[in-house]
Amino acid sequence: EKGAMSKATLLGLSKSAQEYSFVNWNWTAIRKWCFWGVMSLTVACVCVIIGYMTTIPRRCDPPRSWYQGSLIYQVFPPSFQDSDANGIGDLRGIISRIGYFEKLGAKGLRLSYIYTTQHYPEYYDRVTNLTQIDKNIGDFDDFRVLVDSLHRRNISLILDLPIHPYFEQLKVRPHEEVEDKDAVKHVIVNNHILVSAQNKTHVERGEVTDILTFWLNAGVDGFYLHGLEYFINDDRFITQVIEWRTELNKYNQAFDKILIFNNLETKLQVIMQSFDLINVKVDPFTDGTKSIKKKLDEIQNGVIYSKPAFPWIYWTTGDIDMNRLASKAAYGNLSLAAILTTMALPGTTGIFYGDEIALLDIHDPEDERLDLKHAHHLGPMHWSDTLRGVGFSQGGVLSWLPISRAKLPISSANIIAAMSTFRDSNPGIYMKAIWKNQQILPSAAIRYIDKSVVSIERAYPRRNTYLLLANLGERTVTRDLSSHYYGGDIVLDTTSAPVRYVTFQQTKLAPGQVVLSKLDK
Repeated sequence: EKGAMSKATLLGLSKSAQEYSFVNWNWTAIRKWCFWGVMSLTVACVCVIIGYMTTIPRRCDPPRSWYQGSLIYQVFPPSFQDSDANGIGDLRGIISRIGYFEKLGAKGLRLSYIYTTQHYPEYYDRVTNLTQIDKNIGDFDDFRVLVDSLHRRNISLILDLPIHPYFEQLKVRPHEEVEDKDAVKHVIVNNHILVSAQNKTHVERGEVTDILTFWLNAGVDGFYLHGLEYFINDDRFITQVIEWRTELNKYNQAFDKILIFNNLETKLQVIMQSFDLINVKVDPFTDGTKSIKKKLDEIQNGVIYSKPAFPWIYWTTGDIDMNRLASKAAYGNLSLAAILTTMALPGTTGIFYGDEIALLDIHDPEDERLDLKHAHHLGPMHWSDTLRGVGFSQGGVLSWLPISRAKLPISSANIIAAMSTFRDSNPGIYMKAIWKNQQILPSAAIRYIDKSVVSIERAYPRRNTYLLLANLGERTVTRDLSSHYYGGDIVLDTTSAPVRYVTFQQTKLAPGQVVLSKLDK
């Protein structure tokens, strides 16, 4: 305490500071190394972060399978493209037009009635065998080339299977009939069993499965089961549907294999769990525009929206068993507007060949082809606006059905292609619903609709909201929609008008005009 300490201590230790080795280290160099080491590590971390950010996709669209929210193009082969100048379209003709499917943005090609009949193609629906291709349109070598060509372009192939029409055509051989006390007939036809009792008919286990397996092995990606609704009350219906689904799942590799059903009214759990698409037909010219809203509301408030794994809707305006869309519309651009309207609905869109150019039913005022009245809507496809024979066949050969008139040029398909491209890049349009907080929420709303005009609003979280306005009436109309919408940028207009921004106070629409706008936030 009085300064008598003769030796300094460091931290209470007995040694002096100079006796510790680290005191003599080159701390100036150590500090420099530490500084530059930390700086190098910081720069390295920044570089890693920047590199990671550059690899992050600019878009993070929700995943979907090829058939979900896409475009499926339906073809009746005898009327699509003739490649050998015999007046009947064929598989090779379809192969030559694959570029057209790509241009439209189709993800699936649906073939209707390629099977053998006694009089093909005039009586195409009188099928005699569901595993044979009618020789008038080609053979299995042509079919394999078609499948491979489509798959190389990421287009899947769907076959129509007319199950009920097929079994209706089977002829009963009397000596093979056996009747029991319940009046149930067991009829053996071609080694298959068909059971019928009063209004109930069904195929025994394995018949349809064998047909599906045959075509799956040939590369087919999906099946539209015509007439399946006739079997719903059958005792074996549930068992068979489960068997079909199990069989398809064995082939889920490069492409998901799908089943399409054409009856939305059924609420059977097995349908909801086993099928991928349910067909809903839209006909605004017969049923009125308000039928679109009615069907949309029923779907979005129905069973099909109760679980995310349930089927998507497959919207169609034409089919093999319907009159031509353009024959029911006053103008050609009205049929085009109807197709574009379905492309704005939540789900998958189907186009029947020729509807994009407003192809009409064949003209037969003198009933010269009354025996083919069932096929009057299946006229040859137009591939040229100037060539004789419209480019369907070569050398001026007469086609199996007369050439029917088309109200629009072949270039009208460009607007379908533009809509398809835009749709595929915007989940707000191609997604069927919004999955949020373990709930399925509608992604489409029709806030305004009348006898002529329909508005379809499409939205998705953290994405732009789009509005499609379509005039499906025969007159130019003006509507005030400012109570619903303020304004937006036009991304698609069928009239090619120079205006790129629209307000909705005085919205003027010509007949058949469709305007797709990105709404202001």
